[in-house]
Formats: sequence, C-alpha cells, structure tokens
Amino acid sequence: NHSNVQTAISRKLTLALEEAGVFCVVLENVTAELGKIVTEKLKVPTIGAGAGPYVDGQSMNLYDILGLSLGTMPRFAKRYINLGEEIPKALGAYIEDVTQGKFPGEENYFHMDEEEWKKLVAALK
Repeated sequence: NHSNVQTAISRKLTLALEEAGVFCVVLENVTAELGKIVTEKLKVPTIGAGAGPYVDGQSMNLYDILGLSLGTMPRFAKRYINLGEEIPKALGAYIEDVTQGKFPGEENYFHMDEEEWKKLVAALK
C-alpha cells in the first residue's frame, strides 16, 4: 500500500537525485500514478519495474520473462514462456535419446576423409 506521504517523499527524493547528476532513475514497485508524476517532472529517463505504463522504459527480470523464477512472481512481472517446465522435458528427452543410442545420429557427427583416415591409421602403427 502506497500512501500519499510515501509518494511525496519518493517524488522529492527522485528530484534530488536528478540534481545530484544521475543519468536515469529506476522506479520499482511504485504506483502508476507516482511513476507518471516522477517521469513528467524529471529530465532524465525513468525506467520502471512495476511502475506502470507512464515511465520512459520498462525493465523486468529475465528469469520472470522466461518462466524460470522459483516461488511467487511479483504482480508486475509477466511470464512469456515457461522454460521451468520445458527445460526438464528437453533434458529428459536428451537423456532418453543418449541412453537408447538414438543420439548422436549419423546427422550429428562428422567422418574423416578416407585418405586422411588411412594416413592416421598408418601413423599410429
């Protein structure tokens, strides 16, 4: 819950940071209204992580985007794929293919030129 007092303090703090020479301000888990006010008041870019649509840019944890986060995701995060489920499936399929002798297949490795092979065999005798 964000109070009016917290909003006023955050706004004053970000203005002070700009005066101190920051090149941008990251706003995380603040209301969209505060993100809008701060973005309108500052000359430097604002980057939001859970700060609404009115900031200059968006940031999100890659683990959240890829569905690799453990536990509860923050409200402001969005999963675009669930690699947390897909990766174990892929690894399981790989292990199965190796165990059953399906991988590597002929298309997954290279052969030496026959003449080079003969030279190698002769050199190793």
